[in-house]
Amino acid sequence: MAQAEQITETEASSRKSKPLNHSIAATTEFLRLLFGQLQSGLGAVIVLLFLLLAVLGPIIAPYAANDQSALPLLAPGAGHPFGTDALGRDVFSRVMLGTQSIFVTAGTGTLIAVVLGAAVGLFIGYQGGLLDEVISRAIDAFLALPALLIALVVLGVVKNLDFVAGSWQALLADSSVLLVIALVYVPIVARVIRSSTLEVKTREFVQAAQIRGESRVYIIFREILPSVVPALVVEASLRFSYAIFLVASLGFLGAGARPPSPDWGLMVNENRRIYQVAPWALAYPAAAIALLVVGVNLTSDGIKRIVQKRG
Repeated sequence: MAQAEQITETEASSRKSKPLNHSIAATTEFLRLLFGQLQSGLGAVIVLLFLLLAVLGPIIAPYAANDQSALPLLAPGAGHPFGTDALGRDVFSRVMLGTQSIFVTAGTGTLIAVVLGAAVGLFIGYQGGLLDEVISRAIDAFLALPALLIALVVLGVVKNLDFVAGSWQALLADSSVLLVIALVYVPIVARVIRSSTLEVKTREFVQAAQIRGESRVYIIFREILPSVVPALVVEASLRFSYAIFLVASLGFLGAGARPPSPDWGLMVNENRRIYQVAPWALAYPAAAIALLVVGVNLTSDGIKRIVQKRG
């Protein structure tokens, strides 16, 4: 009897470990394919290096972001590898510390956009009918507007909400860039996931769930969602690269991070006036923006190829 119970427990434990082992194997295979391609592997390495800087930057940066550590407009050298800006702040430290800001802002905004956009796309794609038509046409009209224009309008509105209490207004101002990223990219994600949902909902396993009488929520999240996850992952990586550029653009235009934040776009704006005297103060943050966007794009292209290959 005891032996039978032990066998039963072993079988139960084996069943529980199978999904975990499958997930580990699938992740390992995915990483092997990603790093096995030259372009996507290079892009992933670039993104990982920047991510490492975002995590370790506050610990290993030689100076604080706003320390006047040396003479102004000091050329790159041993003590200051990226030189100093017009206020004598170490450009290397500011670029390093700005990595965390760009990852947190762009990453969080992208996550919000992907979650909300996926929910909207799954619902209208499965629901169909008049609601789907109305929301889809509204999304098309919204996407006809330039993303940067929408961002500037929303930020302008948020900053002029006089009827909002002071503490809430400050909170809105601090999270306004996140709201902008979500607002700009939710419709795009929703349209992509809607398209995938329209294709998946005609498959036999979805129809079988409908015949069994499963609820709409069950069918959407248990039957359809796993099938659209690959498209969602590709779209998330692509939106992240756009979000990085949008955050940097808003910082450059003075509509995002506020001085003296070590925001890369803000640094480019602050140092463009002294470009002829100290080109390094502008070149390094601009190069960081370009390199990270290229890295994310290469990684996104690699993910897309893997998803298409695996069907």
